Amino acid sequence: MSEHRRILSLGAPALALVLGIGIGISGRDRLEQGLAESGSVVEATLSDTASGGPAESAAPTVPDVPVEGRVAELDDPLPHWITQTRAERWPDRWDAVNELGIAGDARGIQALVHVALHDDNPHPRWRSLWAIGMIDDGASRARPLLVEPLEASDASDRLRYNAAVALGFFGDAAGVALLQEALQQEDSFQRWEAVYTLGILRDTGSAAVLAQRLDHETESNVRIRGETALVLGRIAAPDAASQLLRVLANDPAHEVRWRAALALQSVGSAEHEPALRQRLAEEDHPEVREWIAKVIDAVTD
Repeated sequence: MSEHRRILSLGAPALALVLGIGIGISGRDRLEQGLAESGSVVEATLSDTASGGPAESAAPTVPDVPVEGRVAELDDPLPHWITQTRAERWPDRWDAVNELGIAGDARGIQALVHVALHDDNPHPRWRSLWAIGMIDDGASRARPLLVEPLEASDASDRLRYNAAVALGFFGDAAGVALLQEALQQEDSFQRWEAVYTLGILRDTGSAAVLAQRLDHETESNVRIRGETALVLGRIAAPDAASQLLRVLANDPAHEVRWRAALALQSVGSAEHEPALRQRLAEEDHPEVREWIAKVIDAVTD
């Protein structure tokens, strides 16, 4: 499969989401490195989930599935890619999900929802959300299947959480409480994922619980603190500016401080200029200083 077939032009939200977990825009060959950079990933088995739901249905069977090099020769390759969403290797599942997104065919929605809910690797799972979005009216078609685990009493916690993430990707806050709870999970990738998804939703009701992820004494993961700073700027809660200024003054990681400054461009105002100038005088990292200067320019225009 050629590289340009794997990677499409992404809209800004999808591109940011993909970059956020290390996928980038250069194909699945770089994904394995991204796993290490993203913190621990989901290890829970997803097989013991709600029975009888759409995601539990058997995968379509295709007799004599062709080898990779012959897929392009099929009159209708879609059944092959649907079957491949259940492949053993996650890069093969990622490729299959990507091809279903390229095809934009509604016949792939059920398979894509299964990946979004059940895949134990975040790369095909997140790519499936992009693929659903590439299908005309894909989000609304998929919603009944994604909501079902939230309403099923026998659905596993992991299944319900994955449903909340998927719905949040499409701006649906039906699972916002589960995302808020996930901010306390031991798994660092899950905490990051919850932070990012709440940022998509711009849920002001989540600002207080998100702010707990800013404290470097409580949250040891630099990436999560940096993402939280960006999300609080996006949500623009009333006290976001004061929280971000504290991060700018106290966080030991410059990667977090410059993101706090970037977020302040959205929520800062002229009243914060004195504090910003003080921080500019005290800051010793050039990248952070550059962003503080940009904020000062923004709030004094």
